[in-house]
Amino acid sequence: SKRLVCFISLCYTVGLSDFFFVSATVSEYVVSQTIPRLMKLYRDPGESNHRPQILTLFCVVIGAFSSDQLSSDSPIHLAAYKDDVLSAFTSGLQTSASREASLEGLKKLSQIHGILSEEELTYVVHGINEVLQADDSTDDSYDARCVSIISTF
Repeated sequence: SKRLVCFISLCYTVGLSDFFFVSATVSEYVVSQTIPRLMKLYRDPGESNHRPQILTLFCVVIGAFSSDQLSSDSPIHLAAYKDDVLSAFTSGLQTSASREASLEGLKKLSQIHGILSEEELTYVVHGINEVLQADDSTDDSYDARCVSIISTF
């Protein structure tokens, strides 16, 4: 938990996206070290109360790929981890505590050109529709965000 707090602070202070601008090799290294560790934390039952923060960190990493300063092959580094990240974001939709970070992550992921297939986009839309139709989804801000994300497709 202490490491997670330090990592979050580093990401926001330094700006993780700055690391992606150095070179493709650095970008690949940062992704290969960051995403598997975040996935390990996300899947750890002892860290379940930190899942919203972990999803926020995924958003930071995914947000770095949506920058215009990245080379066109940069999303290739993310493609190897796309299924895990997509799974984390869609499962995060199921709990209200992590829903906001999941919606933001799905939006950022869907904005990376060519990263998601048509079937994966359909899967995302289905997950968002479940949020809209859920009994506990009475917050209009979630409804508006869901519609906003779907409209980006």
